[in-house]
Amino acid sequence: MVYEREGFQSMEELDAKVHAVTAEFDATADLLKNTEAQLRETKAMKQHILNYRRTREVYAAYKKSKNPEAFYEEHRADLAMHLAAKKYFDESGLKALPKVKDLTSRIQELMTEQKKQYQKYRETRSEMQNWQAVKQNLDSALGRAEKEKHRGLDR
Repeated sequence: MVYEREGFQSMEELDAKVHAVTAEFDATADLLKNTEAQLRETKAMKQHILNYRRTREVYAAYKKSKNPEAFYEEHRADLAMHLAAKKYFDESGLKALPKVKDLTSRIQELMTEQKKQYQKYRETRSEMQNWQAVKQNLDSALGRAEKEKHRGLDR
C-alpha cells in the first residue's frame, strides 16, 4: 500500500504518529505561552516597582500638602503612576516587594527559556506540518484508489 512507502504498516500507525506529533506541538505551544505570560507578569511587576520607587516622594508630599487638589493637578502623572503601582501590589497580594535585581535575573532566565522554547516550537511545528501533509497526501491517494476500485466494479 501507499503508506508502506512512508514506513507504516497501516493507516492507523500513521494516524497515531500524526496525533503524537500534534500533541507534542500543542504541549510545546502551551509551555511557550506559559513562559510568555510569566515574562509579561515579571516585567510588569518590575515596572510597577520602579514607578513606585520613583514617585514615592511625590506621593508623600501629596499626603502632607495643605491643598491636595492643587498638588494633585500639578503632579497628576506621577501620582497616577504611584496609585496604579499601589493598586497592582494590592491586587497581587504582595506583603513585601521583590528586589529589582531578582526580577531582572528572573526576566533573563525567562527570556533564555523562551528562546529555547521558540526553537523547539518551530521544530515541532515543522515536523507536525510535514506529517500532516504526508497523511493528507496518503488520504488523497487512497481516496482516489478507492474511487477507481468502485468505478471498476460499476462497469
